[in-house]
Amino acid sequence: MGRGAGHNAPREIDIDIVAWGTLVAQWPGLVLPHPRYANRPFVLVPLGEIAPRFTCPLTGAPIAQMIRAAGGASGVARVSERRLVPATTP
Repeated sequence: MGRGAGHNAPREIDIDIVAWGTLVAQWPGLVLPHPRYANRPFVLVPLGEIAPRFTCPLTGAPIAQMIRAAGGASGVARVSERRLVPATTP
């Protein structure tokens, strides 16, 4: 959706793809895995909740180890306890 002026300028939609399986790749506008995700507890903690067996495609480090290396979960707060449940078909 593009940015306004400047590298960190706001934009309407900002989607960061953290990783895509074990793919390691670099294209214009997309690097996988995301180049700074391993240093961001606010990314790692939720990732660890939804994918507890995730390992870094670059280093092979398990998500729990990555969370510890990034400073742990302190400072990361859940905004909602709401959980999505798949719809059932009759």
